[in-house]
Amino acid sequence: MNLKESRNCNIYNLQKCENYLSIKKSSLLKYLSEIEEDKFFINEISNQINFIRKKYGYKKGIFRKTKITNIHEFSFLRILIYCIVRHFKPSNILETGVYYGGNTIFLLKALSKNKKGKLIAIDLPDKQIRKKFKNNLKKYRHPSVLDTEDYNQDLMPGFIIPQKYYGRYKLKIGEATSEIKKIKLKFDLYLHDSDHSYSYLLGELNAAEKKLSKKSLIIVDDIDWSNAFYAHVCKKKYFPMIFSDNGKDNLRSRIGLIKKNHKLSDSFNYTK
Repeated sequence: MNLKESRNCNIYNLQKCENYLSIKKSSLLKYLSEIEEDKFFINEISNQINFIRKKYGYKKGIFRKTKITNIHEFSFLRILIYCIVRHFKPSNILETGVYYGGNTIFLLKALSKNKKGKLIAIDLPDKQIRKKFKNNLKKYRHPSVLDTEDYNQDLMPGFIIPQKYYGRYKLKIGEATSEIKKIKLKFDLYLHDSDHSYSYLLGELNAAEKKLSKKSLIIVDDIDWSNAFYAHVCKKKYFPMIFSDNGKDNLRSRIGLIKKNHKLSDSFNYTK
């Protein structure tokens, strides 16, 4: 899909998201315009990518690009989380699964623009994850992307995040479900992008639910890798919104959004 088509898909998704969240028309779209016009931010990411390319020789996945010039080169997830954070201005965000920091940069950029809020992110270093899956490397990290995320095992999660954003960022090294249980804070936004397997995702969602504020939002990436997201929304009677990823993977469903106080019964008028 070309960038024009990608942009059209992103605009459509954001418009539908505004309806789902019951917020004023163009509330999210204005932040899309903001980030589209922020060439400094795009250059920041390009510079970080090129630094890693030169230092480690990575030329696959996101590091295949020598320069990024358009925000629509990124997945819709990153545009979505930026716009949502800018609009709702959460005090505390929980992120699981940082890896090189692609999603994290967008969260931190939005927090920086808001001039408020903190991000707590949880992940394991690549070396520990490889050790965890040593008996079944096919399940290692993101199996469908093959070796495009085969990075230096000594690099810490978030290795492309510019240091200027660290003031609103705390990285917890550990297994996400266990670390979530130790946190005392309440979160207004929770983003899952760690282990997407059925049993793990269900366990993480259940742990995170106890740490979320009543009006919080839940975003789950790669919901097509197992049925855990759907099992969770059915159990909780949530009415979710499902997104494709701006033309990637033949427009199959990739991202799930839950408005925590939006239950299934709220979406039907039983008097009709």
